[in-house]
Amino acid sequence: MNRITCEAAIAAIDAWIDGELTAEQAEVLCRHLDICPPCKSHSEIESLVKDKIAQCCTVETPPALRERIMVQMTQISFRNGEHTEISIRFEQD
Repeated sequence: MNRITCEAAIAAIDAWIDGELTAEQAEVLCRHLDICPPCKSHSEIESLVKDKIAQCCTVETPPALRERIMVQMTQISFRNGEHTEISIRFEQD
């Protein structure tokens, strides 16, 4: 059974919240959080902070800017000889 230290757990929490850990890494971290109240508390605080930032710090992209970005990306794509479809999702309320 893999175990991690509190220091390693704290360092991994942001990546875990962002979904950047492998399944195995997340499992090891979750096992640690289950048995370590201080690290569990830290993970909950980090999660709440990220949620609040996401709620408060969103800016709607103006439609004209979205169009300019798409045009420029398409031009760069063709100039570089790439022929891939470009798809960007702009979140709106």
